[in-house]
Amino acid sequence: MPPPRTTLATAALCVTQFVVTYANSCITAALPTAARELNISEANLQWPIITFSIAFGGFLILFGRIADLFGKKRTTLVGLAWSLCWCLVASFSRNEIMLDIAMAMQGLGAAMSIPAAMGIISIIHTTEDARNAALSIFGAMNALGAVSGILMGAVFTQTVGWRNMFYVPLGLEATAFVIGALAIPSTADFKIEPEDSKPADDLDESPENQNAADVPHQESGRVNVVGAVLITAGFTLLTFALSGGAIAPNGYGSSYIVVAFLFGALCLVGFLTFDIKFAKNPLIPRAFWKAPGMPVLMVMTITAEMSFFSLVTYCTFFFQRVYLDTPLIAALHFLPIAVTGAFVASMCGFIFTRVSNLSYVFTFGSCCLLTACALFGTTDVDTSYWARPFPSLILAVGGFELIFNSLAIKIVTGAPPSERSIAGAIFNACSQLGEALTLSIAIPLVTGAVERFEDPTSPQALAAGYSRVLFLDAGLAGLTGLLACVFWVQSASASRKQQSQQNDEVLQNKEYDIVDVGEQK
Repeated sequence: MPPPRTTLATAALCVTQFVVTYANSCITAALPTAARELNISEANLQWPIITFSIAFGGFLILFGRIADLFGKKRTTLVGLAWSLCWCLVASFSRNEIMLDIAMAMQGLGAAMSIPAAMGIISIIHTTEDARNAALSIFGAMNALGAVSGILMGAVFTQTVGWRNMFYVPLGLEATAFVIGALAIPSTADFKIEPEDSKPADDLDESPENQNAADVPHQESGRVNVVGAVLITAGFTLLTFALSGGAIAPNGYGSSYIVVAFLFGALCLVGFLTFDIKFAKNPLIPRAFWKAPGMPVLMVMTITAEMSFFSLVTYCTFFFQRVYLDTPLIAALHFLPIAVTGAFVASMCGFIFTRVSNLSYVFTFGSCCLLTACALFGTTDVDTSYWARPFPSLILAVGGFELIFNSLAIKIVTGAPPSERSIAGAIFNACSQLGEALTLSIAIPLVTGAVERFEDPTSPQALAAGYSRVLFLDAGLAGLTGLLACVFWVQSASASRKQQSQQNDEVLQNKEYDIVDVGEQK
């Protein structure tokens, strides 16, 4: 069992993850009511969600690096305090612009706190079992926060008013801030050492070093400004184009959407070129790209998130627009996700320490997610919730939790302790990119399907459109499984190469021993 202080710190950090997904999903359930009160047009209805995503995705990499350079604990607490303040502002929103800005600023706070929190969790737990269990619970807060947000958003909207739903994350963030300030140890702020210093695994944990952990490292504590500008601009513009294109006047063909997409893509290409080849202090450590299978893991994160996020999004639409359920009843349909997600997450730490090859976990989770999407894709207007949607949701969240938590553990713990916040930022950035990509692909599919019906808004037409998207999600889940096989091949090849090098070193040492013995004689 971890020490009580470590348990409290982990709980505070998990609350941080819960609040982020809660805030983003509760506004989704409350948007129709908030739009009527704030006079938000149908065309601008999604902007509170989009602005959150733009700020969160755009600044993840920058704040992940800042956390590693200047302190993970500091960055987490600043992010919590920032989000807390803007949660309060959101509850007093008087117009569309005020709500959009408040949601964007909450996304900025999330970009500060989430990567740093992942870095802290991976450091304060010293055993593999405890670390895997803590990261799994942290990942489970995604599903739990999303379902709680949808449910509480619907409850508050239909009872005391949608503004009051912001007081839930406000109270949780205040509690997490106080507990985190007291419980998170300074050893969570190990700094990036110069290349010629001792490895991160051999850091001095003496009281002197623990006290000095909050002091920025003078030699290496510099941010690559050019890289920071390029990656932030690239992710911000790309997220804006992929998310905003769905509600643009001419869709993804709108001129400003095309320009934003092209400039965003150019910025990302420029960042990768500059950061990998020319930067003196790269924003993303070069060793990260050289880790066996790391690019494949990043693509898997994108495809898995695309599949699951799209499934949950269009399940919500299906319940409300095909089954014609009220927002509250539709939210209750998602309770199996919360229960199953919590159970699977609690078992992940146990599973990961007993399965030597995580490719098996990736593949099994992908098969579950594929089956869930395909099963829900065959659902129509007359299908009972218990016949297909219910088992689909159970399979989907179970499979996704296995994939998501496996990827998080593999990506974050694969980095040195001093660089785990940037690793967490990259993981979350890939996840955020997956969410934006899936909407840009799914919306044209639905539009093309419903246009063949006389009444495109009828439940039958919408069910046909959503079915197309769900089969696309099944394909993405299958692609994730194939990528898991590629990762297994790459990992096996790297392992054989490492074993061969070790054998060569052993043989070389034996030859030296023989020579020494001969000389002594």
